[in-house]
Parts: sequence; structure tokens; C-alpha cells
Amino acid sequence: MYLDKKDFYQLLSSVSEMSVNGSSFIFDYLDDTAFDDSIASKKLTQMRQITAHIGEPMISGFDPFELDRELQDCNMLLYENLSPANIEDMYFKGREDGLHAFDHFHFAHLVVHK
Repeated sequence: MYLDKKDFYQLLSSVSEMSVNGSSFIFDYLDDTAFDDSIASKKLTQMRQITAHIGEPMISGFDPFELDRELQDCNMLLYENLSPANIEDMYFKGREDGLHAFDHFHFAHLVVHK
């Protein structure tokens, strides 16, 4: 989210070139709706403003339904793509401390496929 897409894809391509086929890479990302203030959650909008103010703006997000296709050019396959609802169910369900998955954040598990 802190790199533009072109640089991020270049990073993934470089990682893929250095990695053994079948290696895994996991990252979190914002969905593209996080950058539309009419849709994004208030909490996320505030987070974007704060990170921009301190010099680390969030500048890119991805369409979760297009990510798999986009990553193929980097010799990466999308093995698992967890939505905020998936993350909530897997990691936060039943918690009593008030913690929840964050809106617009997804977890992606990539596998190098050369």
C-alpha cells in the first residue's frame, strides 16, 4: 500500500526471480475501495490521512477479484486471498477484547510459479 503498483509488481518479479519455484510470499493489502472516501470506512480514511501527514502515504490498493490475473506477470500465483470477513472469521471470532479485522485490509498468500 506504500508503493505504487508498478514498483510493487517489479518487487514481486524480483523476488520471484531469486526464489525457488513453489516458494511462498505473504502480504497484506488494501482493496481499491479504500481510496474512495465515499465508500471507505471512516477509520481507514483517518488512517490514510495520518500516514500521509507523517510522510508515508498509502498510495495503492488492489481489486481482490483481479489480483490473481495481475500477479501472473510476476510469476506468482494467488494461493489464498482472505477478505476482511474471512480474516474476522478465522482470527477474531469469539474474541472478547473488542479487536476485529480491519476494513479494507486483505491477506494474500502467493506462490512462485515459473
